[in-house]
Amino acid sequence: MIHSKFNITKKVFLCLVPLSLTFTGCFGYRDVVDPYYPKRYNVDARNSVRASLAPQVSNGNVLDQTVWDFHFETGKPELNAMGKDHLKRLARRRPEAQEVIFLQVAQNPNENVNNKELNKARSENIKTYMTKISEDKVHPEFQVVLHDPAEVSGSGIEANRIMGGKISGVSGVFIPGQSGSSSGGGNSGQSANGIGNTQVNITSGY
Repeated sequence: MIHSKFNITKKVFLCLVPLSLTFTGCFGYRDVVDPYYPKRYNVDARNSVRASLAPQVSNGNVLDQTVWDFHFETGKPELNAMGKDHLKRLARRRPEAQEVIFLQVAQNPNENVNNKELNKARSENIKTYMTKISEDKVHPEFQVVLHDPAEVSGSGIEANRIMGGKISGVSGVFIPGQSGSSSGGGNSGQSANGIGNTQVNITSGY
């Protein structure tokens, strides 16, 4: 006779059967692990790097596709030699020329010149010239988009002032008969040829 505490009810039995099947291996190894490790996580890491670099790549491409104000005759819609060479390079892009060309808005300070009309005329000249030099090959329908990008380089005048200020802020004191060593070596009264060395103490004003 089985003791009452060992009696298993139907309800408990139905609960234990699925549990026993789980522990005895009724599921596959791939059901409890990631079968795509580490490829799945390598892709995520690679995409995160690409996402952070994408804006820089896009901005660089826009600036490279830009026709600047200095590519035109001053205050005029006609392309100068630099502008034509720049457009020739854009037309020879591999695998094909890009459809959109960016144009820096006119920077002409002359109040007698209508910059809005100047921008329009320059846009037409760009499209006309690009179409002309691309006649012998398949090319897209070129579009010109106006924008006003920030300067991509520093001013030489500004750099000269900065360096001049740093140079003028440096002073030195010459002490005859002593030698100084940046590595902390000892002093010597004379050099190899018998001439006294000179120690230079430099102080910076910046």
